[in-house]
Amino acid sequence: MIQVKGFPSRQRTQPTNQWAPRFETSDNETNETSTLEMDCQGENFLDCWHFFNETDPTDGYVQYVSRDEALGLGLVHVTNTSSVYVGSLFGQNAPVKSVRLHTNKVFQEGHIFVIDVKHVPVGMGTWPAFWSYGPFWPKWPTTGEMDIIETVHIDEITHQTLHTSWGCFMPLPGISDPNCNGNYGKSGCDLAGPPNSGGPSLNAGGGGVFATQWTHEGIKMWVFPRGKVPQDLVDDEPDSALWGDPANFFPFGQNCPSTHFRDQVLVLNLDWCGEWAGGTFPEGGEWKCEEFVKDPANIDQLKDAFWEINYVKVFAPEPKMAKSKTKMNAGKSMSSRGSMKGKGEKTKEIKKNDKSKKQQKSDNTSKKQLSRRP
Repeated sequence: MIQVKGFPSRQRTQPTNQWAPRFETSDNETNETSTLEMDCQGENFLDCWHFFNETDPTDGYVQYVSRDEALGLGLVHVTNTSSVYVGSLFGQNAPVKSVRLHTNKVFQEGHIFVIDVKHVPVGMGTWPAFWSYGPFWPKWPTTGEMDIIETVHIDEITHQTLHTSWGCFMPLPGISDPNCNGNYGKSGCDLAGPPNSGGPSLNAGGGGVFATQWTHEGIKMWVFPRGKVPQDLVDDEPDSALWGDPANFFPFGQNCPSTHFRDQVLVLNLDWCGEWAGGTFPEGGEWKCEEFVKDPANIDQLKDAFWEINYVKVFAPEPKMAKSKTKMNAGKSMSSRGSMKGKGEKTKEIKKNDKSKKQQKSDNTSKKQLSRRP
């Protein structure tokens, strides 16, 4: 049983808009040293974030709550191991009360985003994500969105996706759609994470560490299982040149200029039903999903629908340092994945780990239709 330590009760409802510095990165310099710019863990975890409590942009069966309400309901607390629990209140014959956190700081090119998760939310109707987007422009996805961890239901492979304005194409092996602005950005260009990078299998292995490096060259995403986290990350001195090939690499260039991404905030949330989890819910879709998650009889079936996080950290390169010279294989993906469509369109088949390679390739022909646009 997770024991509660608690957080200070002060309320913060609006972002402070702390703009992190922009770092120029070039192809012929090495990122030897990075500095820790944001460190969110333990009793100081909530100092990094503000609570989003507006209507869910993706039509989830959810009510995002304020800091005071989240603390009062026990939806966010520090455990006896100093990890942070982030959960939801379901089975109340009403929309699920849940949490969506946005960082107070705004980040630019040159940063490394790292999250160490002990447990990710699983259960039918769940739609957890750790991602970033630019909220300061009138129309999403003008400044881009990066999805680092994203699953639905009991999916055991995370989805890593870019959503952009028009003019970004990623013709990579295994990608769901090379047009990152497909369906006005909702589809995105999606690559699968490695096996066991989500759901029950990730939790069974004690979780892992997800690291995303955003430079002028592109966006690289690594997934490190528990016990295989690079020592330089453990020591808060990340050097991506030592990490080997990323699970996925979205390269910038003529097909997709780096200007599609700027002014990013990090987001951690647990959505319910909605466009993706509702659209793929068996035997009834969104209506069936909502009936399931609000039914008190199903509370025990959703007992694993929570985040448990050791830390979220953001690193910035020291002045005059830039990205690694190490060249990664563009579009490397350790497993293929099926996609989904939004309301009124074909939905994604929830993957099984024992899928044949032929079936995986077939699944990738359909598009993912989702977004968490502001």
